[in-house]
Amino acid sequence: MIQDMNNRLRVLYGAWQQDPVAVSVLANIERYRSELTGYRGIPGAPVTDHQGH
Repeated sequence: MIQDMNNRLRVLYGAWQQDPVAVSVLANIERYRSELTGYRGIPGAPVTDHQGH
């Protein structure tokens, strides 16, 4: 899962690296990665969105 997130962020950065707002958003995602992925350490926490994807 972490590798998938890394790959997706890398692709997004490659596509949007000339846009300072997009780069700022991607930097914030990286900065708060532990908070964004913290649910993985909670037993029974859902790992998909509300639509089952």
